[in-house]
Amino acid sequence: MYSSKNVFHSLEFITSLIVVFVKSISGKVLKASLFAAEKHQFQTRSSERKTPYIILPIEVADQVMRVGHVYKEEVLIAALLHDIAEDTEISYEEISSLYGDTVCSYIKELTDKKELSLKERKKAQII
Repeated sequence: MYSSKNVFHSLEFITSLIVVFVKSISGKVLKASLFAAEKHQFQTRSSERKTPYIILPIEVADQVMRVGHVYKEEVLIAALLHDIAEDTEISYEEISSLYGDTVCSYIKELTDKKELSLKERKKAQII
């Protein structure tokens, strides 16, 4: 869709994606989107295209709304931040302080347990 690798990786592009995605959502969800974009800004997906990582949390939140018909603020924030604890230096304490204990508990539930084998982690994600 976008021919320029520089445009696709620009923070402006990512921010505009987020703004379009959350234009009808609460300010807290928008702030969480921008927080996630900032914390994941130098990360890319492992796909061949090396798309910005922030697209994944946006897609997850989009699926929660479109497929799951869930619009609860805490759930959408957790969807946007679901990998933040395992992929960045953000602690659960900081998540709890910024977004509350409910969001933090959702994120803990979604975070991979690194002490488990890859097979066990994948099985836990399905259950």
